[in-house]
Amino acid sequence: MHFLLYILIAIITLILLITLSVYLIKKSKLEDKPVFIMAMIGALISAFIAWLVIFMAHVNPLLTPTKESEKGTETKEAEVKETGIKETNVQKEEIKQ
Repeated sequence: MHFLLYILIAIITLILLITLSVYLIKKSKLEDKPVFIMAMIGALISAFIAWLVIFMAHVNPLLTPTKESEKGTETKEAEVKETGIKETNVQKEEIKQ
């Protein structure tokens, strides 16, 4: 079901981008048309890449964060905090000596 939603969003985005770019090309002066055409192509490529990233994250669940990976980062942060405290305690003892 989410797959169809992603395809629908991609199609709507492409239609809106093409409509906007065609409108801008028709309204622009003759000198500016290559600029708008290049902007349209860039926008279409960007939309396609964004859709591809969303699609790949949906197809391959390894790309999406899980609860286990989030727990792993929390434990790493806790270890870093503990080692940081130990280092400061060692530094304080060295200063006292």
